Amino acid sequence: MGDEATGRVRELVLERGTERGRRVRVAASLKGGRYEVLDILADGGMGVLFRARDHRVGGNIALIKGVKYDASMFGFDREAALYHIYAMRQRFKREKNVLLEMGQRGLNATPALIDFFYDVNPALEEAFPFGRLRAQEVISVGGAPVVVARDREPYIVMERIVGRSVRELLPSLSEARLLELARAVCRILERLHREREREDGTRLSFVYMDLKPDNLLVDRQGGVTLVDFGAVIPVVDGARRGRGAYTPGFAAPEVRRLSHPAAPIDGRADLYSLGAVLYQGLSVGQLDPMTRASPLENEFPVLEVGLLRSDLHPLTRRVIIQALARDPEERFASARQMGEAIEAALREV
Repeated sequence: MGDEATGRVRELVLERGTERGRRVRVAASLKGGRYEVLDILADGGMGVLFRARDHRVGGNIALIKGVKYDASMFGFDREAALYHIYAMRQRFKREKNVLLEMGQRGLNATPALIDFFYDVNPALEEAFPFGRLRAQEVISVGGAPVVVARDREPYIVMERIVGRSVRELLPSLSEARLLELARAVCRILERLHREREREDGTRLSFVYMDLKPDNLLVDRQGGVTLVDFGAVIPVVDGARRGRGAYTPGFAAPEVRRLSHPAAPIDGRADLYSLGAVLYQGLSVGQLDPMTRASPLENEFPVLEVGLLRSDLHPLTRRVIIQALARDPEERFASARQMGEAIEAALREV
């Protein structure tokens, strides 16, 4: 992978994905030299994933996720830009907490959190349309002053996951194999959606929000790992905390109305997205839901079930159609129920 080193900063070139060729600047070493950044693996909507060597743990390879910034994200409004930086940092802290919670739930189908620290981000030292950031800026959040320090960027360190994304594998997946993977995802979602009582008496669950083929990795043994928890919404005592994020085409209709703070969102939104993953793999020509998204999809379905392959087993077709119901009440009531329906289809395929 091509890169250029300039003192303490490395410029890496993304070689895969929709943003192939994009150049990303990152500190060559992080956390006082503990982590040596090697290359870039992925560039998403909110974060950038690097491969790094952990010199305090025998040179083991780990994955480091940093916040994604570029000049195109910021206009001439300094206050708005600073709030965006603040919001992204809050999102990363929330993702760290979610990964910790997944460990407490004994969910080994998600990346294990190794470390969380603050350091510099070279992207914030660039000149933006409104000018350069000062070492410390102060903004108002909810009427209270908040300091945004340029060198206080959060980084999440996770165990290295070796595998290929479902998006990469889709062309070679049979109906039965795709159903097997979906059944495994239902088991992960079941654990994620389950309420757990915390020490303070509150009950906590999560909605993953951004389920898509890119966020599902399949290892050499065929196991599935769910990655990228940046869009997850915590649900505390039945009330959601935050808006999360989503990918057009894979998002349920109610998710696209999240601008309303009272919009009801629960685990059935994730079941819709899993239905969209099955749709992509089992539609004629493997239609990518992202390419079919449109401003009209709140009123009109964009994933037409008539475009599912004609040779699918009726039970498989029924699973996809029910998962993609526009009304959450018409979908599966839970990930467990959807998993049972997939199990029944697998016995017949």
